[in-house]
Amino acid sequence: DNEAAIVSNDSDISDNAAAIVSNDSDISDNEAAIVSNDSDISDNAAGILSNDSDISDNAVAISDNASDILSNDSDISDNVVAIQEAVAFADASSAGNVNTALATVIPLGTITSLGSGFTSGTNSITVGFTGVVEINFNLSYTGNGDRLSVVGRVNVNGSPVGPRANSGYIRNNSGHADGSIHISGYYLAVTTGQVITFTGQRDTNNANAASVTSGSVSVRRVKQ
Repeated sequence: DNEAAIVSNDSDISDNAAAIVSNDSDISDNEAAIVSNDSDISDNAAGILSNDSDISDNAVAISDNASDILSNDSDISDNVVAIQEAVAFADASSAGNVNTALATVIPLGTITSLGSGFTSGTNSITVGFTGVVEINFNLSYTGNGDRLSVVGRVNVNGSPVGPRANSGYIRNNSGHADGSIHISGYYLAVTTGQVITFTGQRDTNNANAASVTSGSVSVRRVKQ
């Protein structure tokens, strides 16, 4: 019996030795895995450093963009100041016939000038600089002639320039006896001393009178 037990114990020792060998193999595998993980950690660390570099580059780019935005804000502010630098405006007087064979200067009320660059004359605005202006012109009129139509113009030193305002039309039927004409956002290069006026003239063969009922004009400085 004792010999049988010794043999059985030898078998157990052999099994344990095999288990130890197996554990040694597992330990070796784990060591290899640890080495592999160390390599991955090193790669990740390098990736983190690379990302840090990218973040720094992006931060510099953002700073540059912020500088550009500030610069653009400054440019926009400068342009707004230039646009709002000076303006002359007036209401059209409720008088006068503007449906004439020859161009008739539209009578203006009090001409108001804000900022430097304009002086007012009799129904006229004189420019005191060389640059660009924006012109707006609106005129309403009434008459009793069939299909009566008036054309409005901007004039510089007595000569018509720019677009023709001739969208007005009086049917003179069923109570329709009023018309209006407009010029909006007309940009014009001007020089010092030029005189700007606004005129009305007959646009059809109907010679019946058309009287101004209301209106407004403005000349705004937009560029030095």
